[in-house]
Amino acid sequence: MFHLRKSIFVRIANALESRYEIFQMRYDARGKREFTELQKCVVAIKLMRMGESPDSIDDYMRMFERTARESLYRLARGVVETFGDVYLRKPSLNDIQQLYVVYEERHGFPGFNEEEGRR
Repeated sequence: MFHLRKSIFVRIANALESRYEIFQMRYDARGKREFTELQKCVVAIKLMRMGESPDSIDDYMRMFERTARESLYRLARGVVETFGDVYLRKPSLNDIQQLYVVYEERHGFPGFNEEEGRR
């Protein structure tokens, strides 16, 4: 099952709200409030997690398929555009070495003899 820390979720939602109009609070022609940025982010993440189609959200949240699809598209694009430089970059040699150290500390390398440098 997919879990996302609340702090990370809120950070993503706030970044998307400031970047895309679809995630900003709006009112329809009748003056009724539309879905919040948090609701739209929840829908988009649910669609990614479950692999469901956007029309399945209509039964769940009473959200039109178009709104759900647009939220999913903007969330995916927004995460890449907003956080891509930091989190989606090619790892450096130092990054890879740190990953190896952490992995070895956590899991070890069964059958590996450091003195001989082989199995």
